Amino acid sequence: MLETEPLIKDRHPPAIPGPFSRQHRIPQCELRYPGAEEDVLHDITFTAKPGQTTAFIGTTGSGKSTIVNLIPRFYEVTSGCILVTALTSGR
Repeated sequence: MLETEPLIKDRHPPAIPGPFSRQHRIPQCELRYPGAEEDVLHDITFTAKPGQTTAFIGTTGSGKSTIVNLIPRFYEVTSGCILVTALTSGR
């Protein structure tokens, strides 16, 4: 198994002039799990800016991991949206 060559090879994307950084913004999102009667997250709003640390603090089961999982769309928001903005260094 360790010596098996992978069938899928990674392609290298074309070079894009940059440098770029990304800003993640979640304006007033809500999330309700499928089949649930109530939202598990209400009125979530934050902006994670490049070069800054964004921390989510709360007790077990308060939704910290769920909020992080909204960014790659492991969950779909019930209302609101997830915005990922590419910024050039000149801005």
